[in-house]
Amino acid sequence: MDVSRTRALRGPNLWSRHTAIETIIACSEAECNIAQLSGYEARLRARFPQIGLLQLNGHAEAVPMARALELAALGLQAQAGCPVTFSRTTATQQLGVFQVVIEYSEEEVGRRAFTLALQLCQSASDDTPFDLAAALAELKELDEDVRLGPSTGAIVDAALVRGIPYRRLTQGSLVQFGWGSQQRRIQAAETDRSGAIAEAIAFHQAIGPARKEARLRYLRDRWARRVEGVGNARLWTSLAPGRSTGVALVEVEGVTPAKLQEHLWIKHRIYTVAIDHKRFRGVRVSPHVCTTIHEVDRFGDVLEKVAREGLPV
Repeated sequence: MDVSRTRALRGPNLWSRHTAIETIIACSEAECNIAQLSGYEARLRARFPQIGLLQLNGHAEAVPMARALELAALGLQAQAGCPVTFSRTTATQQLGVFQVVIEYSEEEVGRRAFTLALQLCQSASDDTPFDLAAALAELKELDEDVRLGPSTGAIVDAALVRGIPYRRLTQGSLVQFGWGSQQRRIQAAETDRSGAIAEAIAFHQAIGPARKEARLRYLRDRWARRVEGVGNARLWTSLAPGRSTGVALVEVEGVTPAKLQEHLWIKHRIYTVAIDHKRFRGVRVSPHVCTTIHEVDRFGDVLEKVAREGLPV
């Protein structure tokens, strides 16, 4: 199969009202009918048992490999927990060329699922292994990182039920409802007319000081206990209960705080504060209650590598 074009349809389109990935795929003569590929469907189902029916009931036309790719990309998203149901493969006027459309709930997840589906179809064709568990774990993790949070997602769902169009303005939680002079915007559960201070106080009271403290200490301990004593890493903050909560100061001996801060921000977009005092030095790490486990683990990965190997040249 040869993929000549891939684009995201970020709103109602020719095919449906769903956001979708649209691709142009050229299949060889043999790939235009997978029945001619000995054992292909069996190998495909052995690698991905949850894939849908390649041939619809009551139909007898040839099934191209593009159809298998369509169902694989949709199925991988569905198995990863994405609420997707629509896909379609349509032959063009050019022999062996197909338009494939696959719904997505998050564009990054949809694009990655399409890439993994290509690898799956190729592995079935070449009779090589395909790690389904790793693929689904990757998609689940990516979906968790980029999808709307529960509060924003609930508001968007309610808007869709009422027929209100929306547009996600950033990779975060900034969402626009409606168009023109009637548009309104929200970020998380805060509207364009909300008082930011009042919202912050309400959030603090909703979760409670005890839960906030427990969450911050958990996030801090998750990375701090991992890097404590590793390579040249040195913790200046006591992890004992009652001595600190979410903030910690960590030094990598042989690396200046300014250089470490620059590396974390420029290379990995991880924000810290460099502190260079005559009695202690390092970078101050202060996760928010909304910082995800994945983000904390990514910071731990980077810091552990620097502690063991130093900064890259």
